[in-house]
Amino acid sequence: MERLVITTGQIGLGEDEDIQVLKLLTASLLRINEFKGEEVQFAVGEALACIVGGRQHCTLYRDELDDKIASTEGHPTSTVRAEISREVLSTLFTKGILSPKPILRNSSAIWLLAITKYSSTGNPDVLQYLQDIQRAFLALLTDSNEVTQEVSSKGLSLVYDLGDPDMRKRLVSSLIETFSSGKKQGEIKMTQDTQLFPEGAIKMESSQGSTNIVSFSCCCFLKHQRIVVGSRTKFVIFQSTYRELCSVATD
Repeated sequence: MERLVITTGQIGLGEDEDIQVLKLLTASLLRINEFKGEEVQFAVGEALACIVGGRQHCTLYRDELDDKIASTEGHPTSTVRAEISREVLSTLFTKGILSPKPILRNSSAIWLLAITKYSSTGNPDVLQYLQDIQRAFLALLTDSNEVTQEVSSKGLSLVYDLGDPDMRKRLVSSLIETFSSGKKQGEIKMTQDTQLFPEGAIKMESSQGSTNIVSFSCCCFLKHQRIVVGSRTKFVIFQSTYRELCSVATD
């Protein structure tokens, strides 16, 4: 899988004119957003960076492929890469970063970090979204997944380094405003099936056996129930909210 993903990115890096080919390659990569395997997700991120940056802006593989990869001659028109960049970033912002599924937030954070790291320097098609990228990483700093948190932290550092002096001032102002106001950068849409906890982390015991507690709908049945957190057993007198349940799980 990882080798196939890398090859897909390299094809997109070298494709100079056909936007339909680039869209097809991009769509095939975006469909891997729920694949469980961070090595593969990092590879997908690099492949997307190749497609977004192209020959002119992507810094990957310049020492491994033909010297033409590093040349600006014959690279796709700005409108081609601009459209691809807009579609990819829009997908990450609207369908990934604010997704109720932790695995989608995780993959989106990894992909956005790769694009920011490998295809942003001197690339106006990405730099114009720098403040949006910062807001995306800020929204994931408190994510339940530690890898997502770490990736987001690295992403924020990269965003600052990429900005010119004026952009850096705006980014810092935005960051300070976020912390001082306490406003979240995005709101994750919660549904009855939103995954709150990893599979097997919390279980409810009953005469019929044990049941995994993973979604919001499961939490609605936790009044006066015996739950198992790791190797410990606790009796929940009244835990009807997500915050209360989290306090039990981390106690």
